[in-house]
Amino acid sequence: MSRSRVVCKVLSVACNNPEDIQGTDEFYLTGGALAGGETGVLLTAPIAISAGDVKFFPKSEQVVFFDSIVDDSDILEIGMTAWDEDSKKDWTDRYADAVAKLGADVLSINVPVAAPVAPGLMKILANFVTDFWGFIDNDDLLGVFRSSETVGNLKPGNKKWSFSDQIPLDPVIKQFYKKTVKTGINSLLPGYSEWNYEVTWNMDIARGV
Repeated sequence: MSRSRVVCKVLSVACNNPEDIQGTDEFYLTGGALAGGETGVLLTAPIAISAGDVKFFPKSEQVVFFDSIVDDSDILEIGMTAWDEDSKKDWTDRYADAVAKLGADVLSINVPVAAPVAPGLMKILANFVTDFWGFIDNDDLLGVFRSSETVGNLKPGNKKWSFSDQIPLDPVIKQFYKKTVKTGINSLLPGYSEWNYEVTWNMDIARGV
């Protein structure tokens, strides 16, 4: 039976527009991958990012979210979620524990070889940070990525994941909100939050190993 080594990692994030109406997001990712009984997780600490910025994820963090040799007939499930941090957390002292807990959560998912994208994986990613740190005020979810593909059909190379706000308002209303926030006129009016991001990640595949 043919087997392949598959390595997946996130590289960078480009911000076209932040979610924070003040102009800077604290951007981070959670993620996981499963194939043939092998698992991996993704967790990056928050990066301060504004419109026009391109930031690279530190290699010292859990940016490689899958690195295993699996059968070409196995299905690789990938899930990623992007966030803007609202509640400050102790990323320095608790980062390693968070990675370990996320890894244990993903490992606990019993995914049949022929299963579709595991709903358990996406649920874990959606709730993990709040559950781990115990904050009532959830961080802002910016984007969700999920895929399911047979290992033998995977294509190597850099890949783009783009996401933005899902409920666009009338352009006149958008401009009104932006002007209100920028000038401080009537601070009781809600600011309109919108965002536009692109994450670059890479898949490397070695066949016949």
